Amino acid sequence: MQKKDEQNKFNFLIFISHSLFGIATMLISLLLFASLVSSELISANSMTVVACFSVFLSSLVASVLSAVKFGRKLITALLQGLFYFLFIYLIGGIVFGRLLPEVVTPWILISCFLGSLLGAILSAFFRIRKQ
Repeated sequence: MQKKDEQNKFNFLIFISHSLFGIATMLISLLLFASLVSSELISANSMTVVACFSVFLSSLVASVLSAVKFGRKLITALLQGLFYFLFIYLIGGIVFGRLLPEVVTPWILISCFLGSLLGAILSAFFRIRKQ
C-alpha cells in the first residue's frame, strides 16, 4: 500500500513537471511574440490572439508529454488541459492579486482544451520504449 502511494506521488510530480514545462514553453513563446511586437512586425492589437496561441501551444506540449507518459491518451490529455488552465489562473492570482481578469473571455479555456485534444491525437504517434 505504501509503495502505491509513493508511485502516485511520483506520478503527480511528473504531471506537475509536464505542466511546468508547458509554462516554460508559454513564456518562451510570449517572449518571442513580445520581441515581434516591439519590432513592430505584429500589431499590439493582436495580443489576445497571441496569448491564446501561446496557451494553445504550451497546452499542446504539456498534454503530449503527459499522454505519452501515462497512457489513456484522451483522458490524460484533457486532465492535463484542465490542470494547466487552473495552473495558469493560479499563477495569475499570485502575480496580479486576482484570479479572474477584468474581462472574462472563454478563449483561454478553449485554447487550453483544443491544445489538449490535439495533444491527445498527436501523442498516438509517440511510443515509450519499455526496457
